[in-house]
Amino acid sequence: MFRKIAFGATFATALLMGNMAHAGYDEGKALYEQGKFNEALQEFVKAGGNGNVEAVYRAALMFEAREGTAKDDAEAITKAADWFQTAARAGHKEAMKKLASMFADGRGKPQDPVQAWAILQIAAERGDQEAAAQRDALAETMRPGQLEAGKRRHGKIVDTYQGS
Repeated sequence: MFRKIAFGATFATALLMGNMAHAGYDEGKALYEQGKFNEALQEFVKAGGNGNVEAVYRAALMFEAREGTAKDDAEAITKAADWFQTAARAGHKEAMKKLASMFADGRGKPQDPVQAWAILQIAAERGDQEAAAQRDALAETMRPGQLEAGKRRHGKIVDTYQGS
């Protein structure tokens, strides 16, 4: 009996949190479309904190574009990279490509083409053709030994980027 009650309470909480996360995302999207960037970012951050991966990605895009933040926010790119990483680790392929680009260019993350290649490889394995093309283009620019290092790194991080 206790297990049924505990399961019911857990299920109800999960359902409520999912609805809250979805509602916050929808509210953020509507606010964004109205040009209310500060409020939209707050909603995406809130929904992302409640587990909405798409909201995490949208918040990252806003930090990257400095929408909803001060235009001179020196930390905005670092915040964007961190939010892209959170979405990427939850399995969001677009976030994986953005994060890889940031590692490749050294924007918001230390420049690390090996890490960028490994992340693009994960997205490519999940069927993203654009990520495969970006991975191959990056491989053309890598120094000797970096591609092999990327393959080793991929083996170490692949489980961290699989999502739920």
